[in-house]
Amino acid sequence: MKKLFSLLMLVVVFTSGAAYGQDPFATTIYDLNNGLVPLDTLVLLEDVVITGVVAYGLYVQEQASGEYSGIFIYTGSANPPAEEVGNICDIIGPYEEYQGLAELNLPMSTSSSITVTDPDGTVPDPILVRAVQVKTTNPDEAEKWESVLIYAENLNPLADDPGYGAYFAMEFDFAINDTLRLDDAFDHSQPNPGQLLDSVTGCVRYSYNEFNVNPRGNEDFVYNGAAPAPNLEWAVATGANTVRIRFDRDVEQTSAELVTNYMLGGGLTVTAAAIDTENAQIVNLTLGADMTVETLVSMIVFNVRNEDGVPMAPQNVDFWGNINSIVFASTPDAGADSSAIAQSYVTVTGIVHSKFDGYGKSHIYLGDLSGPGDYSGLEIYMNASLDLVNVGDIVVIGDYIYEYFAMTCMAEPFFYFDILSSGNPVPDPQVMVIDGGDYEVVEGSLVEVQEVVVVERGGDYNFYDWNVSQDGLNWLKIDSVNHYSGGYDDFYTYVEGLGDTLNICGVIRYAFGEYILQPRSDDDIDIIYQNPVGVEVTPGAYAVLGQNFPNPFNPKTEISFALASDGLASLEIFDVQGRLVKTLVSGKLGAGSHTVTWNGDTNQGDMSTSGMYFYRLNTSHETLTRRMLLLK
Repeated sequence: MKKLFSLLMLVVVFTSGAAYGQDPFATTIYDLNNGLVPLDTLVLLEDVVITGVVAYGLYVQEQASGEYSGIFIYTGSANPPAEEVGNICDIIGPYEEYQGLAELNLPMSTSSSITVTDPDGTVPDPILVRAVQVKTTNPDEAEKWESVLIYAENLNPLADDPGYGAYFAMEFDFAINDTLRLDDAFDHSQPNPGQLLDSVTGCVRYSYNEFNVNPRGNEDFVYNGAAPAPNLEWAVATGANTVRIRFDRDVEQTSAELVTNYMLGGGLTVTAAAIDTENAQIVNLTLGADMTVETLVSMIVFNVRNEDGVPMAPQNVDFWGNINSIVFASTPDAGADSSAIAQSYVTVTGIVHSKFDGYGKSHIYLGDLSGPGDYSGLEIYMNASLDLVNVGDIVVIGDYIYEYFAMTCMAEPFFYFDILSSGNPVPDPQVMVIDGGDYEVVEGSLVEVQEVVVVERGGDYNFYDWNVSQDGLNWLKIDSVNHYSGGYDDFYTYVEGLGDTLNICGVIRYAFGEYILQPRSDDDIDIIYQNPVGVEVTPGAYAVLGQNFPNPFNPKTEISFALASDGLASLEIFDVQGRLVKTLVSGKLGAGSHTVTWNGDTNQGDMSTSGMYFYRLNTSHETLTRRMLLLK
């Protein structure tokens, strides 16, 4: 949200060449927030300071701070960007509003950039505000503090839970008290209801029609007394007899490294415990014996203290022991398509058979080390560290496994990640038949479909994906390279042509209610026969017969063909029993391209029924046949 544009600034900006791809317009955050620059202007912000880093972007401010000094930088990342709090930056990007939040939307322009000019800048001191100043019911005042680093005093956390990570705190010891809405967009632990806070610091954000304050971590909470006891967040195996656990806040070393504070089921014992050298919320455990694969391990943790010496009550966490196979992680319950162990903590190992680095598709796919087979693939979403991984790496990942729109997957940030070896040969793809069945068994796997025919080209009506078939009846969608819309995901250069016959290798994904085959590069598309554009005759050929379009069709379809020279030719349609249905062309034709329409009628004037049909082009030199499907 912002003030009305200044007419003078509109003229200045538009004449400065603000369109994407042209020179950016140098301005300030103050001017953006005060409505002096039009939306959709490519702008340059100079010497701004990063005050917060969240999973999908940055909060930045003018170093002078104050009202209207903050703005959000959307980077589109699934993990924190490389920039850090305190960096001084120059930033170029399109100025937009998303659901009322002013931002620079960097993924929307190839001209966008972030340049760190000083890695050791100073973050402005947070500004003291009262809860009423950042209320949705007080938008004119709250707008001043959007994306600004502020702090509020004297707060009592409430038990109210509005959902989606939001929570409330009530001011106390003021003449008039009001509620402050907070959010856990950053990685921090919510305070316990009733545990008084001297202050909370955070960046103000407007989202889903609400203003809220986003604390950047546990360090942004100053408690009125001791901080809450630690809570156990998760546990994953890191090896046959090693486990990593994480608490929701830093823990005190002596109690965290006392092995008697950890109890495991199945006769397992902890023989050593050590706080992680880089993160005092993580403790690494060594067990006295190996865990059994595919076995759920139950752990109870108690008496571990926070840095104020407050001990935790006994808490339990379950995880799958040892290093498990991809097949174990991906196999669903009987009669379901979700992983049987979804919504649990598991550690798996597999070989990277595919890697995609594109807009919205920063993924690797793992194959089971035993080779291709049912449920041997797994999708892994990783953006921040994608460049560290290559096809042929054997990796170990410990994480929470879940179903994302019916696709079994894991996603960064991982609880544990390691590359065991690199340069390994990737197993051959699994040959798959397009039969219209359930492809759940090959979800996330590397597969190949053979001798398929392109039956539908991509267009804006189908998000530019295209379809192939082996029998004309059952289709399989192929992920688009977006040639038509200038998209980001240019994994291959092949442009599909109706009637082309191909062998296609790629990854089976589930998206928008159907399975899709996603080729990785041009090497994955083996062209057996390519129907020339416009069905022109190539040198050495007598005739070319194109694939009918549309196919399947109802009530009519077009058939294109080309002749190398003048001569007698016929185009006839037959049913699956070989009986002549319709003669579309018969006689002398000139050289070049021809197109005829079949309305589904027979030579007797009747209408044909649904089913498979063959159309045959006869010339004095050769006979060419293709098939098509009439659906009513």
